Amino acid sequence: MRNTLQAVELATGKERWRRQLPGIAQVPPAVSGGTVYAATGESCAALTLAGGVPRRVWPDRAVLGLSADGAGWYARTAKTVRAYNRVV
Repeated sequence: MRNTLQAVELATGKERWRRQLPGIAQVPPAVSGGTVYAATGESCAALTLAGGVPRRVWPDRAVLGLSADGAGWYARTAKTVRAYNRVV
């Protein structure tokens, strides 16, 4: 299914959850702690790892790379790297 972020159990391959996202994923999602960060051509979203519940969305159309750690998440664009505080 297009425009869908899906989480699966690593051991079994069974689906845990899926969420529709605006736009098409441009880069792989990043995970830190209990949060999944996903970038599409429309925005970047923070979702709970356990259930895929949206926590926050940032409008950002130009993400070329995505990374996350305990301090926050990082988006690479054509000319910059942006750093965002983690979602609490």
